[in-house]
Amino acid sequence: MTIRELAAQDNASFLDQDGEPLVFCDADGIPYDVRGHFYRTGISIDPGTGLPVEDNVSAFTVSIPALLAAGIGSASRLKDESGWTVTGLDATGESVTVSVESALIDRTLGQVTIQGRTA
Repeated sequence: MTIRELAAQDNASFLDQDGEPLVFCDADGIPYDVRGHFYRTGISIDPGTGLPVEDNVSAFTVSIPALLAAGIGSASRLKDESGWTVTGLDATGESVTVSVESALIDRTLGQVTIQGRTA
């Protein structure tokens, strides 16, 4: 097994076993239960100035194998189809639902980072 394969395996274990429950819903409202990590960052970059500004931006990171096992079919659906939402709990236990704006697929580590704003 290569170092890249070991890293992907460790990363999937971190996301799938140590992650929090997340629910993805497609545009038709079909839920897909996975585990992953939620980051409620609260900042974005102003495109005009390049400076960080307060914003309601959040991100979720999940493993590609977990998405496939949940029945999503392909991680690309998250970036190619509109209307996706993700719901999870932040560090304070507050439920947060985010409208998916981007899905950054990392095929080296086998994960997807989903970014969006509160729905």
